[in-house]
Amino acid sequence: MSEINKNNIDTLLKYYEAAMQEILSRISSRDNTLLIYLGGIGAIISASIQSNNSNFLIIMPLIALGISQIVAHHHAMIGALSLYCSKELDPYFTKLGVEIPSWDNSRARMDFVKNTIRLRYFGDIALICIPALIGLFINLKGVNNFWSIGSFVVGLIFIIISFIIMIKSFRYRQVLFKKMQNIAETQSK
Repeated sequence: MSEINKNNIDTLLKYYEAAMQEILSRISSRDNTLLIYLGGIGAIISASIQSNNSNFLIIMPLIALGISQIVAHHHAMIGALSLYCSKELDPYFTKLGVEIPSWDNSRARMDFVKNTIRLRYFGDIALICIPALIGLFINLKGVNNFWSIGSFVVGLIFIIISFIIMIKSFRYRQVLFKKMQNIAETQSK
């Protein structure tokens, strides 16, 4: 192998490793964000139960909106980075004579990812949106004036936006996955 090819492979490996590290970092950040959210929601529910005051629960839709945005952003970036490795880096490895398929284009990953995208979507809805919706409706019994009605409506809007964010994130990940599937199928022929 010529020196120029070795340098190109080393550079490609650095880019690939940087992208994979970013993916791992974002997965860790996403999971930590969900854990912190669940702990916070648990504390809010606990405070509500202990004080016998459901007004604490009205904050849950706002928190769900913020968390759904953060989680959706991580999902999108993880998918985009995987597509970058698959679509933009893998062809250069192939041109340089590296015949080993990358993880991003491997059959094992393709078989695994389709189901995890769907499971993640339903998991995010269950962990983020549903508790906020339940908290909002538990708080509904205390709706009796203009401010509490307004808080309920705003909370409901936040939850609807959270659902929309999760749906858009799910669809975006499906689009990225289809692009990666097409690349993997093309390369395996």
